[in-house]
Amino acid sequence: MTYRNNIERLFRENYRKMYSLAFALLKDGDSARDVVHDIFAGLLDVDAIPEIGAGYLMRAVRNRCVNLLRDMSARERIENLIRAGEPEASDDECWRDREDRIGAIRFIIREQMPPQCSRAMRLRFETGLSYKEIAREMAISEVAVYKHLKNGLDYIRKNLETD
Repeated sequence: MTYRNNIERLFRENYRKMYSLAFALLKDGDSARDVVHDIFAGLLDVDAIPEIGAGYLMRAVRNRCVNLLRDMSARERIENLIRAGEPEASDDECWRDREDRIGAIRFIIREQMPPQCSRAMRLRFETGLSYKEIAREMAISEVAVYKHLKNGLDYIRKNLETD
């Protein structure tokens, strides 16, 4: 079996799992598809590599997604997180303008959330700090950071719901 045939076999066997992982991390179907395709395109560009397994491919997806998320602006990260919790909506049901939504989110974070939650949200989404860096900055555990961020996102979703 040729090298190219091995790559095609890996693609058929692992695409769904890889796409599911990328979608779970990115919350965007197009970006998830691009990540998986880029990984396989990169494999095709190399003449020969040692035997590749599913574990390698899943780590490659995770790493590529983490790099993509790190490179996203704070605005894009907030939009993706908010969008992930919303059902698909028609244009008429959507907010008039993206800037209005971002402004509303910033207002909620700065003015309506409890101070600890607000600070954790700003450190994560405005400055892009990791959980570990936020925990160090706020002198709390990483679990507490996770809880503050989860509560903050839930609070934003609840306050942006339109009936």
